[in-house]
Amino acid sequence: MTRSTIAAFLTASFIGLGACGADVIDFAGLSQPNGTPYFGSIEGNFTVTVNTGEWLEAHMNGNPVPDIFGRSAVGSVDVTENTTGLFTFTSVDLDDASSGGFTYSINGFLDTVNVLSFGGVFPGGQFPTIVSPEDTQVLDTLNIQINSTTSSYNIDNIVVDTVPEPASGLALAVLGTYCLAGPRRR
Repeated sequence: MTRSTIAAFLTASFIGLGACGADVIDFAGLSQPNGTPYFGSIEGNFTVTVNTGEWLEAHMNGNPVPDIFGRSAVGSVDVTENTTGLFTFTSVDLDDASSGGFTYSINGFLDTVNVLSFGGVFPGGQFPTIVSPEDTQVLDTLNIQINSTTSSYNIDNIVVDTVPEPASGLALAVLGTYCLAGPRRR
């Protein structure tokens, strides 16, 4: 059975059961001085890695502090899940230090196929939340890219949720069915 078949099964099985408990990648573990080069980090079950551009730790700005900031014309990071390899993406907070504006694109992949793609122009304001139009789409890689003419831009609070392994998923489906049906006594 391929990962995409498993992902489709799990998505169909668990949409009605609700989220398993979303994780927020908030970069809270960053502890080097402001402006220290950032190459990636692990938070909970997730790894964030730099794909393109120069990224740095940000300890003067954030929602809350810290976060990461880029200052290249193009900067992107990838997010992957470390246990089942599958996850969903709900939202991310972006910011523009100079309010000069930038464009962003968010792409999600499953087995190298682009299954989620959206973007836009930074809406302004301090750390507005950019919401996924397809938050139940199962992914194995998420790419967040910023194209900028500003001095710097920030990423914070990437909201993701691990998709359970098939065995765990089956157990949850059985438990969910039992809970929905409810035990009956005479």
